[in-house]
Amino acid sequence: MTSVPYLFGNNLLSLANARMVYSERRTAVLAQDIANADTPGFVARDLPDFASLLQGMRLAPAGGGASLQQPDALPRARRLPAPTTPDGNAVDVEQTLARLADTDSAQRLASEIYSKYLSFYRIAAGR
Repeated sequence: MTSVPYLFGNNLLSLANARMVYSERRTAVLAQDIANADTPGFVARDLPDFASLLQGMRLAPAGGGASLQQPDALPRARRLPAPTTPDGNAVDVEQTLARLADTDSAQRLASEIYSKYLSFYRIAAGR
């Protein structure tokens, strides 16, 4: 995960960045689930929710300031318990699409926060 400087006593940019990286990874995992919805024996996967990942994040010094850094890379996708079809596939497409929509909404919010926050710096710099 890339680190964003801890600016002026506020780690909002780091948090928004962490959320966007998480959303990108989760979208890739969910897209694989949908792509394999007809693959015999395929089991749906997902990442732990972002709130539980925040528990494992910590503030760490980074060149005069600090940044949110996760001790390890994002955790691997975990298998989801789900009923299987006769061919052994355990992907519930509707449920996966709902999780994908939630991830998209969170990604948009994090991106908007990031953009708005940076616009304050542009205004302060006179741009």
